[in-house]
Amino acid sequence: EFLSLLRSLPFAAGDGGAPLLPFHSSVPDSAPAFYKLGFRFSPAAFGLSREVALSIPLVMLAGFGMFLTGATVNTILQTIVDEDKRSRVMSYYTMFFIGVAPIGHYLAGWLAEHIGPARTFVAGGVVSVAAGALFASQLAAFREHLRPLYIRRGIIPATPEDPRR
Repeated sequence: EFLSLLRSLPFAAGDGGAPLLPFHSSVPDSAPAFYKLGFRFSPAAFGLSREVALSIPLVMLAGFGMFLTGATVNTILQTIVDEDKRSRVMSYYTMFFIGVAPIGHYLAGWLAEHIGPARTFVAGGVVSVAAGALFASQLAAFREHLRPLYIRRGIIPATPEDPRR
C-alpha cells in the first residue's frame, strides 16, 4: 500500500504543477531554476534518504520538475516549428519522449540489480545534474537561435540591439 502511494506522488506533483504553467515562460531563461535544480538533485537525494517524511517531498519534487520540463520542451517545439510541419515534429517528439522511456527503465533495473536501488537513484541524479550543466553551458547559444524565431512570431518584442531578420 505504501509503495503504491510512493509511486503515485510524481503524478500528484504533476497535477499540482499544471496550474502554474500559465505563469511559466516558454522562453528559455534561468529564472525557473528552482524546479530545474530540484528536479536534478531530488532523485539523488531520494536515493540517499532513509526517512519517509523526506522521501515523499523529494519524489513529488522530481515529478513536479519532470512535468514542467516536459511541458516547456513541448511548448518550445510547438512554438518554433512552422504550422505545416508541426504535426510531424510533434509525432517525432512524442515517439522519442515515450519510446526511450522503456530503455531507461530497463537500464535502471539492470543497474539496480548490480549496485542496488538507492545507488541507482543517486547515479540517475548525478547523470541528470551533469546533463543539466551541459545544457546550461549551451543556453546562450540556444537563446541566440530561438530569439529571432520568437521575435518573428511576435512572442517577444524586438529590441534595438536585435539585428533585422
